[in-house]
Amino acid sequence: MMKRPSPLIALAALLLMHLSGVPAGALEKPVVVVFEFTSEGVSTPVVRQVARRLRSELTEINRMTVLERDDIDKVLEAVGRNFDDCTEEGCGIEMGRQLDAEMIVLGEVSKLPGRLSLSARLVDMETTKQVVSRTLECDREAKVLDLVPRLARGLAGGVLSLIHISEPTRPLYISYAVFCLK
Repeated sequence: MMKRPSPLIALAALLLMHLSGVPAGALEKPVVVVFEFTSEGVSTPVVRQVARRLRSELTEINRMTVLERDDIDKVLEAVGRNFDDCTEEGCGIEMGRQLDAEMIVLGEVSKLPGRLSLSARLVDMETTKQVVSRTLECDREAKVLDLVPRLARGLAGGVLSLIHISEPTRPLYISYAVFCLK
């Protein structure tokens, strides 16, 4: 059983941030788009279900705002784009910018000799660099969906381990706050 963080520690962190002049919105949850996963040797329905379940798990973890698929489709339809066609990083970054996302998730489900591999990476839209990536394996297709909650926790853990805080009045000065609440 995981211990909950002490409210006193959380309060102290907020007080410290207030006294140091950290902007009030600095800890807002980042907006994330989870793209459809690519597949190699795995059935399309399973791969689609992995992306759907990952969106749901990330939303449940509540460390980021995950855009809903219907909302994404409406925005992209207005600009003549199709969400399903975008599985490569360059396309994901372009569409992520159109959707005003701060991060995107790209992934793949691959069939390897004797096992299946589920991998995903969280990409920061500002820097286009990977924030975190995770790869998990199982022995058969039926177990791939069982890996998704662990994958979601791994990706979401990368979001709060290092929070980028910059003051709008001083864009050249960047500071970082590290929080390890376990």
